[in-house]
Amino acid sequence: MASTHSPLVWASLATVIATFATLVATGCDGIGGGAEVFAGSCEGDAYGKDMDTGSDVLEATYDVSADGDVIVIDLGNVEANCCPSPGADVSFDGNDVAVDFHDVTADEACNCMCVIDFEIRIPDVDPGDYTIELTHDGEGSVILEVTVP
Repeated sequence: MASTHSPLVWASLATVIATFATLVATGCDGIGGGAEVFAGSCEGDAYGKDMDTGSDVLEATYDVSADGDVIVIDLGNVEANCCPSPGADVSFDGNDVAVDFHDVTADEACNCMCVIDFEIRIPDVDPGDYTIELTHDGEGSVILEVTVP
């Protein structure tokens, strides 16, 4: 009869715990990256006129700033699902940052689109100059630059 206290079981468990502790301590420095994403409310129909201004669909805007050690990316007038569950995959390669924004991360999206503003906050960033490549669901590419004091 095998013992439940086998050295192999304990060694395997210790390896799993050490790996997890290393990932937590380093912040994983990869997908997820601890980013928080906030969504505004629908401003208009992405396929018609903007309900706020009555003008043609607004062009998307992108801006980046630093708030202490937090990189803040503002996405304005984004054509997105009208029931967003936003998220972002963030990875660092030195001072190059890849951010893939997703307006829907939940299993089901609504069957409608509208214009929404989003904010991506990437906390605990070391001081320095960063180049950010921002994509939306892996498509399109916007290059932004920011200095974190």
